[in-house]
Amino acid sequence: WTLDIQANRLSWSEEIFRIMGQPQDFQPGYKEFLQMIAPGDRDRLERWLTDCAAQKQGNLIEFRVVRPNGEMRTVVCTAEVLLDEDGSPERIFGAFQDVTDARRAQEQSFARQKLESLGTLASGIAHDFNNLLGAVLAQTELAIAELSPESDVNEQLNSIRDVAIRGSEIVRQLMIYAGKERDVLEPVDVSRAVQGM
Repeated sequence: WTLDIQANRLSWSEEIFRIMGQPQDFQPGYKEFLQMIAPGDRDRLERWLTDCAAQKQGNLIEFRVVRPNGEMRTVVCTAEVLLDEDGSPERIFGAFQDVTDARRAQEQSFARQKLESLGTLASGIAHDFNNLLGAVLAQTELAIAELSPESDVNEQLNSIRDVAIRGSEIVRQLMIYAGKERDVLEPVDVSRAVQGM
């Protein structure tokens, strides 16, 4: 691409027409080009071009373009500044590279890493919580064994034991989510589960 600063004229290569989703007979102008830039990136791109001209040296920028069909593409743009005989910027020229697929692959990789981290965290929490529940369950079983079956405290201890068992089931679900354990399919007595709730 080339931007003639004095004439305010823009010219593109065939590849840029393809990246921008424009037909070969499209006449690119600077204002029309800016309208193709994603609104959130437009001001930043204009500042970048102004800075390149003011500093009389090229640079690199990444921004998003919106094709006529609404599809968004991510582009890396390089620029160089050509000076006239007086040392003033005459033209800015450079190249576009469509990096949309690479950015999507990066985003998917980051999402995968987040899920793996979440799985590791869930596994660690589940392990520690399971140890606490194990201690509660053991102490409750010990207390139940030492009391007579007719004791008034038995009902409360049985309730504590049931809550600890339900907690260990939640821990098992966390371990399944973290990939540390496999889910077991088995018949469930729905009436009993509802009554328990």
